[in-house]
Amino acid sequence: MSGKQNIRLLPLAGAAGDDGPYCFLLMIDDCKILLDCGWDDRFDLKYIDEIMKYCYSIDAVLLSHSDRAHLGALPLLVKKGLRCPIYATVPVANLGKLVMYDWMNSHHNIEEFDVFNLDEIDAAWKSIIPINYNQRINLAHRNVICRAFNSGHSLGGAYWRITKTGEEAIIYAVAFNHRKEWHLNAMTYDFYRPHLFIMDSTNSLYTAPRRKQRDESLVKKIVDTATNGGEVMIVTDTAGRSLEIAFFLDSCWSAINDLKTTSLVLMSNVAASVVDHAKMHIDWMNKTVAERFETTAQNPFKFKHVHLVHRLQDLDRLRSPKVVLCSQMDMESGYSYELFSNFVADPRNALVLTSRPRANTIGHYFYQLAQDGAAGASRTFNIRKRIFLDGPELEEHRQRAAQKHAVEQEKRLEKFRKEQRLYVGASSSDESEDEEEIAKAVDKYIIETDVRNRKRKRKHEVRKHTQTVIPGISVKLIEESQFVEKPKEVSEDEEIEAEVEEIRKSKSRRVATDDIEMQNWDNPFDLYFRHHVLVYYGMGKSDVKKKKRAGFPMFSFDNDKRKMNTSDYGEPINPEIFQEKQRNDMFVPAPMQRPDEKPDEDKKPTIKDEETDGDESDKPLLGFTDDDWPTKCIEEQEEVQMCFVILYSE
Repeated sequence: MSGKQNIRLLPLAGAAGDDGPYCFLLMIDDCKILLDCGWDDRFDLKYIDEIMKYCYSIDAVLLSHSDRAHLGALPLLVKKGLRCPIYATVPVANLGKLVMYDWMNSHHNIEEFDVFNLDEIDAAWKSIIPINYNQRINLAHRNVICRAFNSGHSLGGAYWRITKTGEEAIIYAVAFNHRKEWHLNAMTYDFYRPHLFIMDSTNSLYTAPRRKQRDESLVKKIVDTATNGGEVMIVTDTAGRSLEIAFFLDSCWSAINDLKTTSLVLMSNVAASVVDHAKMHIDWMNKTVAERFETTAQNPFKFKHVHLVHRLQDLDRLRSPKVVLCSQMDMESGYSYELFSNFVADPRNALVLTSRPRANTIGHYFYQLAQDGAAGASRTFNIRKRIFLDGPELEEHRQRAAQKHAVEQEKRLEKFRKEQRLYVGASSSDESEDEEEIAKAVDKYIIETDVRNRKRKRKHEVRKHTQTVIPGISVKLIEESQFVEKPKEVSEDEEIEAEVEEIRKSKSRRVATDDIEMQNWDNPFDLYFRHHVLVYYGMGKSDVKKKKRAGFPMFSFDNDKRKMNTSDYGEPINPEIFQEKQRNDMFVPAPMQRPDEKPDEDKKPTIKDEETDGDESDKPLLGFTDDDWPTKCIEEQEEVQMCFVILYSE
């Protein structure tokens, strides 16, 4: 309590003694602000249900960093009904989306994952409002003002200063760093004696070494390992600490000759996109990086030695030894999970952890080994992986896919037939009869309309040139006078009927006029008019009700030959061109194999010719690519021999 101000803080996750994600509900009188909404690989839905109790009364969400520990639950919360404004700095908003992409794909690579998908991530990020440091966010209906300030630790990382009009300030600062780094500024202390300070205590008992000492020990370990023929795996995050380490190591590769033959790799599902976004956010980094960019006109994050890798196959093509920065700190998913079993089995290799992982995870097990200084022990892990189908399973999958494809094709055809029947106004039972009746009525309507128009025009012209003119007497009176000779009266309907019959007997669908040439209605498209035409020409009201509101084709004549030889836009089609193209495609040479490329035992299987019988066209799934080849998820136990593990953290 502070005067009239009532402040309450509800820790939903990340409280004292909890190594889980960060999520706090700050209540200032009747204003509710959600401070971060992280998640982890446990995917605890009870935690989500606890947040949803306050979902419809939350006024705003404030995000601090771009890692999953601060925004991992956002897609599911928005999916379940969170509709308040979400605020984050520009780099946090951009990089956080890539972090979620990488997290989702990391689980998809090892298991059937359905907690959230890419579309739900995109929908959640539409609610985020990007802001700058020290930008005023006014929750006017609550008289609350929020501002973000630099907290270090990650690109765009922020701590929040929350105040209510006329009251003391509240500071929310988690995962901050008061030291300047290679590309980041230290935390700025733009506050004085806040009324309430909310912070974490993750590294409260950890004394970090000086940055120079820490960096020298890392480089020395990399050089020693590479010299002995080993490789180094650095476990880091997707778009936070990975940028700091990659920036530092790229400069080391330029200065140390012993590392020239070692491949430096940044590996995640979104590695290239993360580096591209870092290039665009130079103004969010420290003065050293900005001055280097202004002086040399070269972007510091245009790495010279870092290979950006997204797949295991691409990693195998790189020259050994390698130094691999791979994502997901807990090592429960991501490339750190997929690589560790084969990586740590070699005693020449080294594993580097850049942060303390969550308890009861694979990463935490290696963290304990590093603290105890143990190496060489063995342990059995349950390894999940996604493999390509082969043999009978692949054949069964192909058959199911072919059946599914046939069913979908039949549904599409049936839908098309139904739309066509409704469009021409005929049911499936009397389709042919109604089409013939419609065609006759349409022909009669077209011809008679043209005859009436021509007759009206001809009558006007005759009247204009042959009328008698007597001075002082009106034309109408002269026409009615008995002294003017009147032509023999013939019924207009009879004349029209005679002309219509004459045209119909000639079986021509050309519109004849007196003043213009004959026009050939050879348009391959149908025009439609309403049902009153058929009523006028003899079709009963019952037929019209049966066809409801459907239109009828005005020029529904058959012209299959023209339709076959022209495109949808009337352009002539030359079939010989496509036949020649098809003949040429039959003789495309196979791609050449790289000289340094070795056959991979884990490569996707191929279907042998002797295993396929019958017409191959009936099997549409013969040619799979790496992305759509059918797979399955398995879990198996592997005994892993531990290698040397070291720590490298801020």
